[in-house]
Amino acid sequence: MGKRLLFAMLAPARTAPPAYHLYVESDASDATLRALACLVDELFCAGHPYHYARQLGQLGAVQAIRVEDAARRYEARCVALGQRAGDVKPVDLHCDTGWDQVFAGRLLAHEGASA
Repeated sequence: MGKRLLFAMLAPARTAPPAYHLYVESDASDATLRALACLVDELFCAGHPYHYARQLGQLGAVQAIRVEDAARRYEARCVALGQRAGDVKPVDLHCDTGWDQVFAGRLLAHEGASA
């Protein structure tokens, strides 16, 4: 049976340095989700401004966050932000911060990094 991807969303996180968090609900392994975050980071680095900000240390690498019950939590936050429940649609990239508290997920540190 293949791995299921139930939810995935990228959003900026107020970390030091700032970075993007990739919130993922899936039965894939932690290693697979870390590899996915690394791939997203590599693809972003193809864009000069992102790559330059990473080189300067102004942005950190994309980090995978394993989450549970993500669709329900996502909808609840969007409604709390003023959207009507029927208008809430999943997005690949959300521009708001604060999702770490909403999803309360588990950071999957890159190989060789401390958790």
